[in-house]
Amino acid sequence: MSAGFSPSRRSVLAAVAATALTGCTGKKAAEKKRDPLRFRIWDEAFREPYNESLRAFTEKTGIEVELEVMDWGDYWPALPLEVARKTAPDVFWLNAANFLQLQDAGNLREVSDPGNTQQRASDLYRRDGKLWGAVQFWDTTALFYNRNALEEAKIDPDRLRWLPNASSGDTLLAAARALSTDTEGKHPGEEGFAPDKPARYGFNAEANLPGVVVPFVSSAGSEWLRDGKYAFNTPGASQAVQYLADMVHKHRVAPATEGSNGNPAYCRDLFLQGRLALYQSGSYNLQRIAGGVGKSFAWGIAAPVAGPNGPKSFLHAVAAVGYSHSKRGDDTGQLLDWLASADGQRPFAAAGIAMPGNRDVEGEFLRFWEERGVNATPFVKAAGEAVLADRAEQAVAGHNAISPFFERMLAGQISPQDGLRQAQEEGNKALT
Repeated sequence: MSAGFSPSRRSVLAAVAATALTGCTGKKAAEKKRDPLRFRIWDEAFREPYNESLRAFTEKTGIEVELEVMDWGDYWPALPLEVARKTAPDVFWLNAANFLQLQDAGNLREVSDPGNTQQRASDLYRRDGKLWGAVQFWDTTALFYNRNALEEAKIDPDRLRWLPNASSGDTLLAAARALSTDTEGKHPGEEGFAPDKPARYGFNAEANLPGVVVPFVSSAGSEWLRDGKYAFNTPGASQAVQYLADMVHKHRVAPATEGSNGNPAYCRDLFLQGRLALYQSGSYNLQRIAGGVGKSFAWGIAAPVAGPNGPKSFLHAVAAVGYSHSKRGDDTGQLLDWLASADGQRPFAAAGIAMPGNRDVEGEFLRFWEERGVNATPFVKAAGEAVLADRAEQAVAGHNAISPFFERMLAGQISPQDGLRQAQEEGNKALT
């Protein structure tokens, strides 16, 4: 969409005629010709729900809003340039990784706290005792599972637990073995098992940071980030990463890293094809899985796999933020209040697109999925034990610095001890 708005010749003539007929003041005529506020997002799935929401906002306030949907790949190169030129949209989506930089530079306006937002999600946009973003939706990590496969193997997804070296009490490895088969139906550990002819894997032990790595490292009792610096280089984290690497190379119950490294869709596609029984990932994949599986097999959602310190998840949230240099501060404030409200978020919550930030419509999101046979409450419960998304000055650079080390560790190219040390060192350099 165009960043600006120019009324058509016909609309200008109509406005002039209306002024002549009604005797409107010059001020009112100018108000009628104001350009709409600009609100930018990066996900096409939200276009129609937001258009519905914004129509209701305009009816209530008389303030028109133009919705801009920009591809993710174009969004982030464009936004810093527009901020520098003071031409950024009045309101736009923001993630936690880019929050501090914009807030530090004074480019965000404070927003009113509605008081009914998912607390941990709103914490990502809270600083100096003030709230700087109206949380629109949030994601957590849980476990998607192939119900048919688990029922056949008599496995309860709510009782899965990993322990270092698969010691007494570990149930994940045994479950993954029972769920993994070659093309002849043999399981890992059985005589004649052919690991080079996989038919189905047990678990996605991949170098996916929010879906697998962060929850496993955290469930081992290790902090991920402390005081704005990575702090994951601990013995517990080393045990967690070794466990994951062993699932791939030693036990052969997880997909090879040649496919999953650098390709976040790889393990998800295996799950959709019925070739992966347990897939730990975020609620952002819920619609893709529902649409991709269709009626191929029954599936469900459980809590993330527990570790020595219980189950841990990863929580990220996207907020609508107000540009501090908007020429229409009062109108921008009204739009942010609306986007934080139940009425503002109901269209996408009721359509099951994403977990809404406003808790008053959380039930509508859950009801959408319940009516389709899916219990999505594990994602809500996971928020209480979730690690918050990285919020550091250079979070994107830090993520890019550490990711290759986790890929190499899970590929067996570097030991967890060396890999974690190097990842933490390079990651913290990137954060400064």
